[in-house]
Amino acid sequence: MASSVPMPEVADPRPRCDGGLVVGVRCSECATPSAWVVGRCPRCLGQVVPESFGPIGTVWSSANVHVAVGEYTPTYTLAYVDLDGADSIGPRVLAHLRPGGEVPPGTRVEIEGDDGGDLWVVPAGTGA
Repeated sequence: MASSVPMPEVADPRPRCDGGLVVGVRCSECATPSAWVVGRCPRCLGQVVPESFGPIGTVWSSANVHVAVGEYTPTYTLAYVDLDGADSIGPRVLAHLRPGGEVPPGTRVEIEGDDGGDLWVVPAGTGA
């Protein structure tokens, strides 16, 4: 007879937004940015300090998705965005683009929010 073992709660891996900025950290030793609040630097295990990133970033890559995932029905666009940091480049995050937009690499985009935990972006200057 199989027994039921309680599963531990897993942290939501999606970046968190606060006032249009992504809340994260930056390593005080190697300057690596992270869009997730972690206790140590993922690159060098150094100490980290809180930092917010965005609200503007640059598209690194994007793709139209033709497969339904959860509540998302095809076709929708996902983009990897390099967020701006306070004094240097911020972390790269995965974001959804509002329907009807195209974002080739190099396009400047603005964080619109984090609907249900997923980041949403629009082309910069179109009114987030």
